[in-house]
Amino acid sequence: RCLNQGRRLGFVMLRCTDNHADLMKRVNAFAAEVHGGLSGVVAESCAEGAEHARQVGKFKDQTGNLRSKIAGRLTGSTATGADGEITADVPYASHVESGTKAHEIKARNAPLLRWVSDGAVHYAKRVWHPGTRGTPFMGPAYLKAEALLRAKAEVLTHRAAGRFGK
Repeated sequence: RCLNQGRRLGFVMLRCTDNHADLMKRVNAFAAEVHGGLSGVVAESCAEGAEHARQVGKFKDQTGNLRSKIAGRLTGSTATGADGEITADVPYASHVESGTKAHEIKARNAPLLRWVSDGAVHYAKRVWHPGTRGTPFMGPAYLKAEALLRAKAEVLTHRAAGRFGK
């Protein structure tokens, strides 16, 4: 600011100080809020991805066992982030997801295999299975969870930035 006193000009000294301490306090509060929310974001995204797999999986599940074993959960949280997983905890889940190649089936716990086809009972020591086509459900669950994770993390970050960006 300049002051004019007649023909003399008087100058006012300007002072500028940093606000490092305040800035770091806000940065740390922002980081803590984002980090604190990440566990919830990961847990929600995994749970919703698992629900997506249960709902839209087009596989036949005669016993309901496979669908009941699909779960999404938070597996850990560290100083730098959070981890989660979506699982289908049955031994045959990967066969349903990816399919199987043609393969031989041999009788193991009995002398013969037994099955019913077109009302007739058949027996054999071994049969050739033609394989199965995969019915993906975990892949789509992952894609759903990934999209949700990005969107939820963005919302979390924007809310935190709005609180501490003033």
